Amino acid sequence: MHDVDTEDTNSRYGWPSVAFWSPAAKRYLAMNKNKKAMTATARASPLDLPFHWTYERFIVVDGGGGKVAFHNSVNNRFIKMDGKMMLSPIKAARDLPGKWDKERFQIVDAGDGMIALHSPANNRFITMDGNGNVRASSKKNANALPANWKLERFYAVPARPYLEPGSVVALHSKKHNRCIRMTKDKMETTKTGKNIPKNWPREKFTVVDAGNGMVALHNAHSNRFVSMRDKGMGTTPEKAANALPSKWGWERFVVIPTKPQENEIALWQPDHNRFLRVNDKGGCDRSSRKSPQDLPHDWSWERFTVVKMADAPS
Repeated sequence: MHDVDTEDTNSRYGWPSVAFWSPAAKRYLAMNKNKKAMTATARASPLDLPFHWTYERFIVVDGGGGKVAFHNSVNNRFIKMDGKMMLSPIKAARDLPGKWDKERFQIVDAGDGMIALHSPANNRFITMDGNGNVRASSKKNANALPANWKLERFYAVPARPYLEPGSVVALHSKKHNRCIRMTKDKMETTKTGKNIPKNWPREKFTVVDAGNGMVALHNAHSNRFVSMRDKGMGTTPEKAANALPSKWGWERFVVIPTKPQENEIALWQPDHNRFLRVNDKGGCDRSSRKSPQDLPHDWSWERFTVVKMADAPS
């Protein structure tokens, strides 16, 4: 058996968001916000991960040195092993502290297309039983996974993102019946239903992979990105969709699924700790400070229906 490096893992999935299904337990690894420990969700097959399941999805974050960390966007926490399986303190996916070693795991080839998740800090594997209990195994080196250890083996299932990089979308506010739009120098909205005309160029945004599970929104008509500023929403200087600078932070958003079964999401900007929204005057601005795990149920201005305008390139 050998370790699988981070680069190979991410390129294999095509998008660094996965779910972990145990063939022995027939359950998915899950992070439940109502519990401090990791849990599991029953599902007979790894081929039918429901699109509306959010606690089972994890962003794969490069932890350095061949290690990775797994972040759940809804809870805004990492999987952690500290003698037992638990949740990390609240922390954005891009902000994994360098000293956090208990949130870092090695991905080990477990044979037959499966992997095992080993914590170097604990020298233990993540294990799951048929009753949905998730715990740490007895001590075992990463290169010494026993052939008869079935409960430590998982299939890594690619989880389709709620905003798919490469797709062209419009974002519709059901509350205000408006779509966000970009002019040359500002963000605003247009009053419309969900049947948005295909020839409207300012309401269309290309979803760009911005790293660590984040996305950026690029308008081809203006050739600019959406940007959250210190005093509201704005646009960047002209920049091609495939040329997002690594130092640009205000253009990166975390997708928070709010009603995935209805293609409804919220977009949170970690630098400002605020959400993109449509206000009651029909403008496009930002919310007061609020972290994703604390998004109030009655905040309707921050919720958008994703309207697909074009297919993602294959």
